[in-house]
Amino acid sequence: MKLPFAILTALPLMLSSVALAAPGPKKGPPPVKKSPSTQQKKRKSAVQPGAGPATPTPIATPQLNAAGKPEFNKPDKPSYELAPADVELAREPHTMFWNCGNTLRIAGEIADATDLKVTASGAQLTRSQSDKAKFTVVPTMTKSFVSVKGTSQGFTRTRDFEFSVIKPPKPSLELIVNGKLHNGMSPISKKSNLTVRVVPDAGFRGTSPKDARYFISNVRLLAARSLGAPAKVAEYSGSGKDGVKGVNVPLGNKLKTDAPGTVVYLRVDKVYRINFQGKKIQVKLDEHARVLPFVIK
Repeated sequence: MKLPFAILTALPLMLSSVALAAPGPKKGPPPVKKSPSTQQKKRKSAVQPGAGPATPTPIATPQLNAAGKPEFNKPDKPSYELAPADVELAREPHTMFWNCGNTLRIAGEIADATDLKVTASGAQLTRSQSDKAKFTVVPTMTKSFVSVKGTSQGFTRTRDFEFSVIKPPKPSLELIVNGKLHNGMSPISKKSNLTVRVVPDAGFRGTSPKDARYFISNVRLLAARSLGAPAKVAEYSGSGKDGVKGVNVPLGNKLKTDAPGTVVYLRVDKVYRINFQGKKIQVKLDEHARVLPFVIK
């Protein structure tokens, strides 16, 4: 069957119209940007200069936890230090002298806190009446812990300090003969006036003079008059006397019958240290450190 020419010419136009009207990929409307939430607006305005209140609220900074996920921690604590005053505590680890008055001063912003509170464990703690940031710590154990707490810039700050405790350096003993220091070798006259005194460690006495006071319980005078043990000749008490100034040991006629060349010993029984509180603490010296030998002429 033959189609009329008019129909044949119109058919391509119809097909092209259908092809043009065929549906293509759908194109939706452009995405609409969501307006920030009220909480985000407040957070943003809080950190903009001049946009927040007079005292801006600190914003926590995100940190990554062990799983690698962000989490919010509290703002970092301000840096403040427990600075030394009378005792050198700047080195690490911090050290204190046992049964001594170690003076500490709280420094930094926390020192101005009206509610400053300082406590100690393993030590006695005394606050200065004239300076609220100054404290005296007297360690009684091998380690002491000092805790500092106070409010600064609207935050409660707490910091703990650990101190190693050491015993003060031991003193030594020396013999004075007729007002002069004995060299340990020269023979001594039988009738000399002797003095046994305590010599504190220079560094310790320089930093803690009130804790570097000493006294001697007693001094024994012994003479080697035979091949046996030295015999006791006399004893001198040091009670109530300043050990640094010494205990007088006048020989008089006590060695009158002893032959020249006889070895004589001055033996100190006990040495005590007196701290700034007046507390008596025994200093354990070795036997050789408590004996001062000499030869009479």
